Amino acid sequence: MIDYSIYLQSNPMDETAAPKAYAKAQMRENMSFSDFVSHIAGHNGVFSRGTVKGVLSDAVYCIVEQLLEGKKVQLGELGNFWVSLTSTGADSLENFSASNIKEVNIVFTPGADFENLRSRATFNLVASRVAQAATLKTEKSGGTVVDLEAARAATRPNTSGSGSNGSSSSNGSSSGNQNGGGTNDNPSGGGSNTGSGSNTGGNENQNPRLTINRTGTGNSTVTANGNAVTSGSELESGTEVNLSVTPAEGATPTATLNGNTVALTENDGVYTGSFTMPSANATLAINTGGTSGGSNGGVEEG
Repeated sequence: MIDYSIYLQSNPMDETAAPKAYAKAQMRENMSFSDFVSHIAGHNGVFSRGTVKGVLSDAVYCIVEQLLEGKKVQLGELGNFWVSLTSTGADSLENFSASNIKEVNIVFTPGADFENLRSRATFNLVASRVAQAATLKTEKSGGTVVDLEAARAATRPNTSGSGSNGSSSSNGSSSGNQNGGGTNDNPSGGGSNTGSGSNTGGNENQNPRLTINRTGTGNSTVTANGNAVTSGSELESGTEVNLSVTPAEGATPTATLNGNTVALTENDGVYTGSFTMPSANATLAINTGGTSGGSNGGVEEG
């Protein structure tokens, strides 16, 4: 059974449209490699956990070995693996060399056993992670009312401060001009405290957040530094973000970042592209083609 919560998402392509509600999957737990090995071994009595672990470890090694030889590895029901490249541009074809290639990215497309999961899945509506944490905090403190808005506000990026904390930027520096609204001893005080010092222990650094909106019936993956990126993830400004899109049959996919086109290159039916994470929150819209009933907002992990 898949747990999911509901959230409101605005349409980045139509700022005048009212937000709509979408589902966000919640991961119940992270299954370790050791646990997965035990799970496989528990399905039959022929192979021990050590044998299963050895086969899987050797399979990973061999997949990497074959990918580095430029081969596309087809693993039947599991899916297919191959590589795409991320490179910096050169002024001309003559000036391009292998040193311009900065990353070798692994591309995976799921096989038959991963298709039509919707018809096999059951769902369970649960509260969001923020609401769960706020409820638990209220219960432990003996309270009876959960302030969801305050809990949500605490998770949003905070790039500026005001009042008694001065005017602070996201990197913790302060202008030192504090318009005092009084203290606990003298709440009516209206004096000001000016200065030119910095407050390096102020607000904690906040990385920009990437929202991912997916439409269409094809498949797409978003990765950064070799790790999958889900909607709402915080990424350091300047991070190289890679896309891999398998469009619906006969379709040409598109991708935009804050309304600006992200170039996609086709290779054997799969489109790849990349962009640099900006310094502010951004929205990535991926259209894989085909008729889709809504947006895929990603995963709310545990």
